Amino acid sequence: MRYLADWFTAGLLNGDKLLYVDVAEWGPEALVTGLASRGLDVRRALEAKRLEFVTLEEMRNLGAEGGLVERSLVDDGHPAVRLAVRGDAVADHVGHFEQLETETELARMCHERRVSVLCQYDGRITKDQQLAVALDLHPDWVYEADLSLRRRGRVIQVEGMLDTLDGEVLTRSLRRMTLDEATAEPVVLDLRQVEALTVGACRALVDGTRAFRDRGGEVTCGTPGGQAGALLQTVVSDAARFRLQ
Repeated sequence: MRYLADWFTAGLLNGDKLLYVDVAEWGPEALVTGLASRGLDVRRALEAKRLEFVTLEEMRNLGAEGGLVERSLVDDGHPAVRLAVRGDAVADHVGHFEQLETETELARMCHERRVSVLCQYDGRITKDQQLAVALDLHPDWVYEADLSLRRRGRVIQVEGMLDTLDGEVLTRSLRRMTLDEATAEPVVLDLRQVEALTVGACRALVDGTRAFRDRGGEVTCGTPGGQAGALLQTVVSDAARFRLQ
């Protein structure tokens, strides 16, 4: 919710229409309180009719004629739409296969229209197979409270403070991000914006890229400075085809 409030605030500055899909049925009052306590100017957004709480059914007709996108972009003249939705809650309501169809449609909208979608997952319960499914659906960007992984082409940018508790997310995210990459050219793992990391996090970086390297791929790693860089160099020194810069 903290990140969502920041993301919606940026949308307000841009003139975007903000849509929150209340799949979990928390209710507008709870959502308003939660977003306001994390820094979003909710009163301004509501008064200007820039923030709207919508249902799952409305989201499923997002791109239809007369749907939310057309109404926001064409009828109301907003430059773009930002939509946030609890992905795990969608699965609870419609089942796994329909969730995949919904996510695919949202991805298509993001490529074809002026639409951005933030899919949220509860970090307390999105573990093991549920985490794998979430990462399969969103292989290009994963954001946690103190960790961000973003793939642009063959560059994977990692930011934040990486500790042992982030190990599963790091490992699974990197494994998914390198799954479809050809091995003819290196994958660049950019860690220069990492503020701190632990031995467990270093091992997760190695484990997450192992399958790619086992296929003959090479990882070129831009390292953080200071003690974090020195620790990384010590831990990965014997990892095959994992080259530090």
